[in-house]
Amino acid sequence: MKWLRTVYGPNNAVILSNEEFKMRFNGHYISKALIMVDEGFLDAEKKSEKERLKKIVTQDTAYIEFKGADLKLVNYYAKVILNSNDETTL
Repeated sequence: MKWLRTVYGPNNAVILSNEEFKMRFNGHYISKALIMVDEGFLDAEKKSEKERLKKIVTQDTAYIEFKGADLKLVNYYAKVILNSNDETTL
């Protein structure tokens, strides 16, 4: 992931923790071309988490949300990579 961030550059790629990815405010990553989640974990029992990930992967536009600022609709082209060392849990 560090290599991909070097190739894409810090303005186009971001590495997030699972907690940072699940935050309500998305201004720190939603405008990037490549979103990478280190040790990403999706709770398979929570349909809302699956639907949120599905939306992030398939949408053409997204609302960018900063704390204390109005929502702004932007074109969305990001690709998402979830990375984990735990091969038994998805």
